[in-house]
Amino acid sequence: MRVLARIRRAYWFGLFRLSKRWIIVGVEVGVFLPDPGKIGTIEAKISEAFALLRDFGPKYLARVKSLADGILLFHGTDALGSWTRDARLIQVSQGFIADPETKPVHIAATIVHEATHAWLDHLGFTYTPARRARIEAICYRTESAFARKLPDSEDVAREYEMCAQLVLEQPDEEWSDAAFRSRTVARLVDLGVPGWAARLVSRSSSVLPNERCS
Repeated sequence: MRVLARIRRAYWFGLFRLSKRWIIVGVEVGVFLPDPGKIGTIEAKISEAFALLRDFGPKYLARVKSLADGILLFHGTDALGSWTRDARLIQVSQGFIADPETKPVHIAATIVHEATHAWLDHLGFTYTPARRARIEAICYRTESAFARKLPDSEDVAREYEMCAQLVLEQPDEEWSDAAFRSRTVARLVDLGVPGWAARLVSRSSSVLPNERCS
């Protein structure tokens, strides 16, 4: 397990070090192989999201600074974000950020979601199959609590409450190790990782995905 953890850290942190990086309110952010036509939008939106965290969610921003070594903006499909424990990185999807329907509050809330994963992980709440739905519900409700601090964001807060309820209603098999490994492998292959390497990285994976709840 220790060897696999080192492999996962080397892979994800390697991508982070190869990314275009800059500092936003004390947090290092890296964008890996951005689409040149979208990089301006991505940089502007992520900066606005951090401004919201600074002004309305300092507690959550403090969690990011203390528990993560940075935020990696990656290319992905289903997952909006994830917490990669071995690499101490919060990941957020570039496609999600660049989507015209995604507002800075959604990006900030996604960072809050993943920082809550990091916080619960730090407290010793292992992400076991039996706990996963409850942990995800906690993370979505934390997003809701953050959104309620922002002006004119009550509708967004209600959306995250709905996500928490939907997560708790999902069948147990959605949270099994096999389901998580399958999703992780699919995402890595989508990023161009060879299948054998994707399966190796995903084994006992510490990637905790924040997926669309719709």
